[in-house]
Amino acid sequence: MARFWISILLLVALVAVGFWGIYALEQHTGVVIREVEQAAVGAAQENWELVRDRLYRARSAWEDRWHLAGSLLPHQVLDEADALLDQMELYLSRQEELSFQAIARRLLSLLRTLAEGQRITWWNLL
Repeated sequence: MARFWISILLLVALVAVGFWGIYALEQHTGVVIREVEQAAVGAAQENWELVRDRLYRARSAWEDRWHLAGSLLPHQVLDEADALLDQMELYLSRQEELSFQAIARRLLSLLRTLAEGQRITWWNLL
């Protein structure tokens, strides 16, 4: 009987950790998405100081939770997001608004797809 309760307790703990990971990842990508959106708005207005600040915040937020994302997501996706952030920094240094906007849209699409793919919904469980 003790083995039964220990296995139930372990199952509950694993499910709780899984839910926490999904919640934390969604919060993490939400912060990065907001900062990249603000950077894109600043680029459209050619306010490069705002863009630099928001891109720095996005990069910091992305790297701050790297261990969490690395444990829950495929590394190819993480490498792609890193490459897109690097490209955004390159276009920021050149102050190329259109190229910056295009890369920002690709990064936002990737991050939104990650957040949606990890969210617990009935169609993700099927």
